[in-house]
Amino acid sequence: MTSRLYKTTKNTPIHGLFLNATSQTNAFDSRPFTTKVKIVNNTHNPELKTSLKRAENYGHKPNQILSSDISSNVTPVQQKMGMEQSQVIQTAFKLPKFKLPSRKKTPKTLYRIDERKPNQIVASNGFKPHNQNGNIKIEEHVSGVLKKPDSNGGNLAKPHSQFVSTGKLGMLEDPKMTTMVTGKHLYKIKPSASGKANYHSVKEHYKKIGEKQPYPQQKEWVSEGGIPSGEIKQYLTEKQLLAQLPLKRKPLIPWRRKSLKGWQDMPTSNTV
Repeated sequence: MTSRLYKTTKNTPIHGLFLNATSQTNAFDSRPFTTKVKIVNNTHNPELKTSLKRAENYGHKPNQILSSDISSNVTPVQQKMGMEQSQVIQTAFKLPKFKLPSRKKTPKTLYRIDERKPNQIVASNGFKPHNQNGNIKIEEHVSGVLKKPDSNGGNLAKPHSQFVSTGKLGMLEDPKMTTMVTGKHLYKIKPSASGKANYHSVKEHYKKIGEKQPYPQQKEWVSEGGIPSGEIKQYLTEKQLLAQLPLKRKPLIPWRRKSLKGWQDMPTSNTV
């Protein structure tokens, strides 16, 4: 292959690109990110002298290449590369806006099965945890077992729990719930009513700690510090609830689509 050497003139635009002069097609191959061009003294290289002389014999005049010719050949390539580099720079420094992942949004409505009557709950100002000053982990509350024994050597989590359990309505699809509602009421809770309670998704918590959730079918959410009476809006009695629970579990009866009926408003503090 015959090599061609092009000496850049004073007016030759470089534009941060090194122009490869070894192509047979008179087209310059661009090499991005080169910031320096080394000028070699050709007078001390006999091989280059021979190459230049042969080029002149074939009618080529490397020393007489006009800067305008180089510019006309290079400009389309440089423009294309310039556009691509500009896009890369914009992508690198103008990242699209995105939201950081946050804790799962608290449902608008939650439910709790409790043996206490409505007037008792209002009188005690809502659902209180077993230990208002407790400091156990959510997984300990769910399992009912402490990871480390307490000062008395016991491992029961319930006396130390600062959480109150609630769940989505789908928890009633759990067959165990049929026995759990015996002698109890189902309470409807609106977490946003007071904005004072602090709810946590049990499912998301187990994902975070990398452990398997023991009762995923219960759709559990826990409220840290309790649930004020202002968030407890309505209730169903045991009789009302059992009459509406699906008797067949496989397949499930789509009872949730119809919603539960017969909800009664919670009594006010004046009527308790």
